Amino acid sequence: MGDDLVRKSQKQDIVVTTYSLAHRDEATLSKIRWECLVLDEAQNIKNPSARQSQAVRKLNSRYRIALTGTPGGEPTFRTLVNYGVSQSGYLKIRPGFPHPFCHSIEKFHSPAQTEKLKRLIQPFVLRRVKTDSTIINDLPEKIETKVFCNLTKEQATLYEAIVKEMLEKIAKSEGIERKGLVLSTLLKLKQVCNHPAQFLQDQSVLPGRSGKFLRLEEDARGNSVRRRQGAHLYSVLPRWWKNAQTASSGNLHLRGSFLHGGTPVKHAMR
Repeated sequence: MGDDLVRKSQKQDIVVTTYSLAHRDEATLSKIRWECLVLDEAQNIKNPSARQSQAVRKLNSRYRIALTGTPGGEPTFRTLVNYGVSQSGYLKIRPGFPHPFCHSIEKFHSPAQTEKLKRLIQPFVLRRVKTDSTIINDLPEKIETKVFCNLTKEQATLYEAIVKEMLEKIAKSEGIERKGLVLSTLLKLKQVCNHPAQFLQDQSVLPGRSGKFLRLEEDARGNSVRRRQGAHLYSVLPRWWKNAQTASSGNLHLRGSFLHGGTPVKHAMR
């Protein structure tokens, strides 16, 4: 199987694989002299100690290109890893050892070291931004509007009770237990701000109990119904929004789809 893959690969213009297979088939893939190695979603090799990252480094190629979505906004360490892979040995990334740039830039915010790192990697960077008119010239400017939703009386009462309970428990806890209480409380507060029914986990009615829901219905009536426009809603708490979507659709007489990580591809593409 390995030798057969080597022979067939040498006859092809493009060979596509995954990072997990690059690790699993490392012995076979490293036998091939690749012309160009293109690493898409290069954040998958951000950890130089990971086996798949080490396997990618061992691949033999004449050229290397690392592609990532937002290299300018990534942590220093990930940036170093990406350039260390694309320019093998250039920045001397050693698994298990902190890089001097990480220490000086991320901990001490050194302007001099930041500028030095920028100069070192700039010759190898091809970057585009959404504001570049030569790349995107047919889209309107993005408009962001912050809308503040007031809590209903029920939401405010639950919110206050949760905070009071958390403060009492924190006063009696310490260490990892205290951190756990803070995180669990933040989740509860998010649920309350979405809708009391999400926090209470009951089957109670939805309309009229959430400031966020009231604002959502107002916006849906104004934009989706009157202007006949569609809308996309995003949430980090998707499971409960399945019920919310059903309730809102019935209340507003709107049709909608619910997509989440478990949605089959064939359903998502409809």
